[in-house]
Amino acid sequence: MAESKVKSQKSKVIRLFAVCGLMLASAQAQNLTVTKSAGAFEIKLSKAVEQDFRLTRSQPIEFAVTGPAWVRVYSRLIWHAGMGAGEKYELILRRPNGAKRETLQTDVSAVTRGPDGEAYSKWRSFYVQAPKGKNSYRLTLGSAPADTAAVRFALEAPPEPREAEPQAVLPRLSLHRDSVETDYYAVGDSSETPLLMVGPVFLAVEARLNYPKGDFGKRAFTLSVLENGAELGSREFEVRRMKAYRWVGRNDIHPSAAKRLKLELPAGAHQLAVRFNTGKGMTGALRFLVWPKGGS
Repeated sequence: MAESKVKSQKSKVIRLFAVCGLMLASAQAQNLTVTKSAGAFEIKLSKAVEQDFRLTRSQPIEFAVTGPAWVRVYSRLIWHAGMGAGEKYELILRRPNGAKRETLQTDVSAVTRGPDGEAYSKWRSFYVQAPKGKNSYRLTLGSAPADTAAVRFALEAPPEPREAEPQAVLPRLSLHRDSVETDYYAVGDSSETPLLMVGPVFLAVEARLNYPKGDFGKRAFTLSVLENGAELGSREFEVRRMKAYRWVGRNDIHPSAAKRLKLELPAGAHQLAVRFNTGKGMTGALRFLVWPKGGS
């Protein structure tokens, strides 16, 4: 009798999980709808099948999302003879407040085939944050070595990054905001911080400028990343002091708003140098965020 009761409870739990799964799938379908495309088709992997939408230069994909929600846009490029490793292609996401260009770099997949046996690249992805309410988007294929891509969508939030440590021993600064403390590495003006990364990964160098006590004006700094002396990325940022934030235990300097320089690093070891420059003798603070770069 007791065994029968246990089996009955297990059956109820299984049914509950099944219902929750159906509810989640239904909610995803309601929150994200592809309204226009060149058609859906199957991509065959070694042990699975993907349902994708075809994207061509002349036929964009239009989709609607009910937010707030995160959407992950997965894509594969059709692979032709003559294409080589590290091919780049551009996807353009158009929305009511403007357009966002995403440049993706990929290689041929050894386990992926289209419906006619054609080869495709390893998947690459980017994220879209949809605000509250109904949002409409148009995805087009920009500069690319091929004229067709396979695209699929998922309601997925970005993964939490891991923090990387520089190879130099640097003083720490702890940022206090909203009862949370975040560690940074203190750097001087015109400094170069060594950083060893192993790809493929996405790297974001987050920087804050240190304002001397009593300074509140708009200021600028340049953040650059070099590999073996060659510049991988560089950008000048304008910032202002964040009045509500503070460095723990430091009353002589105050943090600016955070700015990020983002890079995509291919497979292999990368000996990097992160350069921070203000030209005015001001100091800064850095942290290094790393996300995995997947695809098969």
